[in-house]
Amino acid sequence: KLTTSKGTTQKIVQSACLTFASPVKVVNGRIHKKLELFMRKVAHLSHLRIQELVNDLNKDGMKIRPLVARQVEYAFIHVITQTALAKDRHIDQLIMCILYGLCKINRIT
Repeated sequence: KLTTSKGTTQKIVQSACLTFASPVKVVNGRIHKKLELFMRKVAHLSHLRIQELVNDLNKDGMKIRPLVARQVEYAFIHVITQTALAKDRHIDQLIMCILYGLCKINRIT
């Protein structure tokens, strides 16, 4: 499961506020609860989508190890928190691009 601890969730939300020029302000280290809930749901949905995609690809004959699935999750969190790549992108598009890149790196066909 994706790491959705309090620190990670706050990091995701703060990054979203900065990246997307959100009108939500971080006041005294407290983050707007609705945005925090939304980002937790995004993290949970991405975890479910990654697991579903990996399971479907494994059924089709690809041998994607659990380690690669975990790397996809970590890369997805990095994309959401550290880059502006997530702006105007669909979650599934980001996940498929990350999975494609990791499969190329790990020579999975």
